[in-house]
Amino acid sequence: MSEEPEPLKPLRAPFPGNGGGYGWDDRYEEIVKIFPHEPLEEYLRNGYHPVALGDIFNDGRYAVRHKLGFGGNATVWLARDGRENQWVALKIKQAKASTDDIEQDPEVKAMNLLEHKYTIHGSTKPRCFSRLLDYFQHLGPNGTHTCLVTELLGPSIAQIKRVFDMMIPWDDPDYQEVETFRPDTILRSSRQLLEAVEILSAWEIVHGGMEPHASFSFCSKPSY
Repeated sequence: MSEEPEPLKPLRAPFPGNGGGYGWDDRYEEIVKIFPHEPLEEYLRNGYHPVALGDIFNDGRYAVRHKLGFGGNATVWLARDGRENQWVALKIKQAKASTDDIEQDPEVKAMNLLEHKYTIHGSTKPRCFSRLLDYFQHLGPNGTHTCLVTELLGPSIAQIKRVFDMMIPWDDPDYQEVETFRPDTILRSSRQLLEAVEILSAWEIVHGGMEPHASFSFCSKPSY
């Protein structure tokens, strides 16, 4: 008598912030290809701010040129800083995730603390965190949104690895012969991550999200 197949667990919504359950991301590895954008139903009062390429922010200083990504409570955009003549990342939080007093925003406080620690300790090692260049509030149709401007970062380790994984199928007999990360690249990246943890620990700061998708390289010029 053959065994009955194990029933599938109920699917939870495939969006960030939903804990527990069995999700679309458990069934499909390339989840971003199925849901390549933030949940559109969150474009409502107190939700995401609608952005179109070419939109201007902070009294005309930042012009949106391309979309970089999204998260559970924000969208992130490639923008041109007309004042400093440089490319930056513009993060626009949902209104419900924004604070009335922008100085009390958790990310603003955390990044300002990192900058303060970096300054007073006079670290001679490379900066291990993105620089917060500017922050402001933007009033839109869905509410008031906290906006953070940071240095433009390159692809995450997870994104780079995904490119190598897509070069040839896993079940291909020649897979092992395909060049992926060079050993020296892995060692160099691992060392940089450990140095970053060491610096933060010395400053009595704990990093709670050291994961491949949250570890980025630094990028000075976009190549799109």
